[in-house]
Amino acid sequence: MRPHPLSSLELTNFGPFSAARVDFAPGLNLLLGGNATGKTYVLKAAYVLTKSLRDGASQPAERLPTVLTDRLVGTYQPGSLGRLVHRAPYPTEAGMTATYADLVDALSLSFASRGTAAVDVASAPAAQEIGGPHYFGAPEALTQAGGDDTWSDLQQMLARPVREGGPVGPEQQLAPAFDVVLHGGSIVDKDGGFYLAQLGVGVIEPGLMSDSQRTFGMLQRVLANGTLKPGGYIFWDNPDAGLDAAAQNALAQILAVLIHADIQVFVATHNHTFADTLARLACEVETEPRFITLKRDTTHAAALADISVESSSSEA
Repeated sequence: MRPHPLSSLELTNFGPFSAARVDFAPGLNLLLGGNATGKTYVLKAAYVLTKSLRDGASQPAERLPTVLTDRLVGTYQPGSLGRLVHRAPYPTEAGMTATYADLVDALSLSFASRGTAAVDVASAPAAQEIGGPHYFGAPEALTQAGGDDTWSDLQQMLARPVREGGPVGPEQQLAPAFDVVLHGGSIVDKDGGFYLAQLGVGVIEPGLMSDSQRTFGMLQRVLANGTLKPGGYIFWDNPDAGLDAAAQNALAQILAVLIHADIQVFVATHNHTFADTLARLACEVETEPRFITLKRDTTHAAALADISVESSSSEA
């Protein structure tokens, strides 16, 4: 799979943003900011466009607006598509544009705040399969049904059977890092659910797994079944949640190896220590990280406040 990293994302009158442009690194991208600064909005927007582009490659071109519309509504779960348009000061149309390396045309779309049932696609790359995107959110996605489209997408990825022949590629060198939490265990599917099988312990029911076991188990599983591979993308919202220092360091090591294997990684976090560790490890594999800081403009009323985005190669 030839990598086509996401190069930039532009959002106009979308969600909490009146206007924002985010430039991404081909390897590691760290989204930092306080609560309600739009980190998850950016992460999901990048995922929705990338997932739609991948899914649309196997369908007729005229289906792409429907694919994008369904993804936006299924992922953000607004009352209607138009509810995703920025509320102030009275805009009527939102725009989203994603640019990918080595793809001539950007994926660009718009939709109105009222009277619209589907997005209008202004441009899109020619039908072409890009790498597979994976969105990791709450660790409960490993054990429970429900949630938005990112949740069901992940469960579908997890359900694919493990490859025969054992670990291949970057998975081979990651066993020690996974063992920090899984202790030699692996996720297995049984009776329509996912269990943790550990040597000498047996099979642990989904509800008895810790959040750290679910977090590491999800990532291990998509590597073992081959859905996450070079040329793909990881979008991860608060991956460090519920992890102690040793587990955070192990997860950072895993992500650094995957970045080196041409997987583009996007992480939204409040944890600057985890972000610094991950950035340092990325640099050790010769990948310069991108720090993306989101800030709310407190000079306006909370409901009208714009969010600014700053992007740099070092933490602000």
